[in-house]
Amino acid sequence: FFLSGYGLQKSYITKSDVYKKGFLLKRLPGIVFPYLVFILIYWAANAMRGTVYSWKDVLTSLVNGDPIVTYSWYILTILVFYLFYWLFMIACRNRSKRIILYGCAWYVVWALFCYKMKYGVWWYNASHLLVVGIAWASYEENILRFIEKRYSILTPILWICFFILFACCNNLESLPYARATEALLYVLNLVTSVVFVCCVLLLSMKVKIDGVADISRSLEGRVAGVSVQNVSGTFGTAPKIRVRGATSIYGSSKPLWVVDGVIMEDVAEVDADDLSSGDATTLISNAIAGLNADDIESFQVLKDGSATSIYG
Repeated sequence: FFLSGYGLQKSYITKSDVYKKGFLLKRLPGIVFPYLVFILIYWAANAMRGTVYSWKDVLTSLVNGDPIVTYSWYILTILVFYLFYWLFMIACRNRSKRIILYGCAWYVVWALFCYKMKYGVWWYNASHLLVVGIAWASYEENILRFIEKRYSILTPILWICFFILFACCNNLESLPYARATEALLYVLNLVTSVVFVCCVLLLSMKVKIDGVADISRSLEGRVAGVSVQNVSGTFGTAPKIRVRGATSIYGSSKPLWVVDGVIMEDVAEVDADDLSSGDATTLISNAIAGLNADDIESFQVLKDGSATSIYG
């Protein structure tokens, strides 16, 4: 759920109006059509076993919380959220705070609806992570900047909190049923899932930071319009990096590296085709290959007119 919410909001931030106009046409068919195929497969399988569902039974199963396709509650929840998220985009007009607030309101209404309809708790006990993903995507730069400065402190604290919350949830589940206990367990599960997601994200950040051969590879998948291709498996070889396309009319399409206002020239001029040649020259062809990732506070990527006006 977190990745779904994160992906939706990240795409909306980078593509804006174009993404909003074709959202339903691009998103829904890829989910609805395969799901209809699975419904037909399950219908045929049950018919062969002697249980024949009418179309009315199939439609009813989609509403009563017990679809004939086993464990398809996730797909139905995503479909409902996609429809509401499309409405949020239209109503909020590029205002991330409002989308997050509307997402919170959607989750409250969705959880109450599922509870009143007596759906299983799995229908709504993790769908709030959709909203968490949206919030993370909206303020990712600020969040990452905050985390990077306090990584060594936040990581053990969050993992300790997760294990404590997990133990509390297990203890509450063993108690006799009571409405107060059920409500408290529900809230703790919400908090525990959010803390766990944060722990996993911190762990993935550490692996990503420590696992790159040079700092230029850390841009991979993190900046819109920036393509980082690892064309060689040799450790230390410079990757192929392109910003806003792979062609240029006037000159090279390679990025220009500027560190604290100083332009960093490549030690050796290497074409893109030579990067995968295995030549040792490619190991020193990256202008920033010798920089320590721990010494870098942030990256700023300039594109198009802003880059041309400053650096030509």
